[in-house]
Amino acid sequence: MWIQNLPNDESADGYPDFHGQYDAMDAADLINSVLVRGTALNMDPTLVLKMDPQVLRAAGISKGSDHALAVGEEGDASYLEISGQAAEAGLKIAQHVRRHVLECAQCVVPDPEEVAAFGTSSVAMKVLYRPTIAIGSVLREQYGDRGIVPLLEQMRCVAAQKMTVAVPPTDDDGEETGEPAVPTLDLPPKVTSEPEVDDEGNPTGEHKTSTKDREPGVGGDCTLDWGEWFPPTPQDKQAAMAALSAAAGGKPILSQQTAAEEVAALLGRDPTEE
Repeated sequence: MWIQNLPNDESADGYPDFHGQYDAMDAADLINSVLVRGTALNMDPTLVLKMDPQVLRAAGISKGSDHALAVGEEGDASYLEISGQAAEAGLKIAQHVRRHVLECAQCVVPDPEEVAAFGTSSVAMKVLYRPTIAIGSVLREQYGDRGIVPLLEQMRCVAAQKMTVAVPPTDDDGEETGEPAVPTLDLPPKVTSEPEVDDEGNPTGEHKTSTKDREPGVGGDCTLDWGEWFPPTPQDKQAAMAALSAAAGGKPILSQQTAAEEVAALLGRDPTEE
């Protein structure tokens, strides 16, 4: 399957995720290169001597704690060191360009302090990541409806065709080694669970589990069931149930069985056993 990354009528490949940011990324590389090189070179301070150059060439200079500089009564010596202002300005520019590229590419890389300010509820996460969710929805359509779905349809058709014709097993040389047999799908069996009832048709609270081998059906429309970007957290569910219970006059709004199943799923337990 040939899929465009982001829809585009001008290019067969489609737009990349960082479309339009080549110049900005080149600028970021240039700023980082100059910043690192300039800072590294200026970490070694330059010695400044207020002396006659001819006297300096004749006497020579030895630096270090074990050496003393004789500059005369009118001479002077000092180190020319970087103040750090240029490096700080470069860092600010580099961060600005980085934020610009990420913002234009709809890529959210949140600061931990920003996440703490927003909170960890699903609603807060959706607000924080809304640019990424927007571009992610486009990518879901591109790679899902135009890529995954057609591939699954092809796989289903091939499986249905192969499972209707008996094929003899062969060795590496292509020689038949046994009687023809109908191929099967090497997939986990389908597990179904049904509530058990007593002789009077009343549910007993127990469930009967059965398994069945997978078989390709007659086919139909294949759709993708995307999960939520940020599923509700236990705190979100608790707040929603508290609001609903208050609206119902403080009465329980879930059966004991439903509550047990929800808690079991939250703790990774088998809901039917619990």
